[in-house]
Amino acid sequence: MLVFGFIIVGKIVYYQFFYDQEIIEEALKTTRIYTTIEPIRGDIYSSDGKLLATSVAYFEAGIDLNCDAITQEVFD
Repeated sequence: MLVFGFIIVGKIVYYQFFYDQEIIEEALKTTRIYTTIEPIRGDIYSSDGKLLATSVAYFEAGIDLNCDAITQEVFD
């Protein structure tokens, strides 16, 4: 059990201090291209073609009756 514990601690030390340099060097060799994909608003369908969700336009209208521009004549 003691040898097994030393093996685990040894692996942790190896990964912490030595192995990460290899990972960093390998990561620097790779090239990544980032592209922004604009989402299309609308319906979301399941794999069998059933509608799961849809975007609904939402509008809000209001009126301020305390506004000076609305007189009784305009209101009527």
